[in-house]
Amino acid sequence: MTMQEYKRVQCPAILEPFWIGQGYGYKNMSPLLRTESWSGVPDDEIIYIPESAYDNGFLDPLGVYTKRDFIELAGNRARELFDYCDWQSPEAAWNEIESEG
Repeated sequence: MTMQEYKRVQCPAILEPFWIGQGYGYKNMSPLLRTESWSGVPDDEIIYIPESAYDNGFLDPLGVYTKRDFIELAGNRARELFDYCDWQSPEAAWNEIESEG
């Protein structure tokens, strides 16, 4: 689902939270991302929603992340950041990665 499609629907079932590691959220588990084919995923594809973006069945649109968001934050390490995220915001996860060296 792209951001443009998301704006046309309200809280679609496809973006409902599920257990993603250390909490609930949404992580795109499409075959492209499961097989390491990061380059095959469109830049505007929603790939991650942290637990904090969900509020009683509603989503905070500012907490919805696309592949482009990960690239803008981590550059050529965007895939590493995506794999690392398991409940927190990508910004917080990136700070953890950077502090670990």
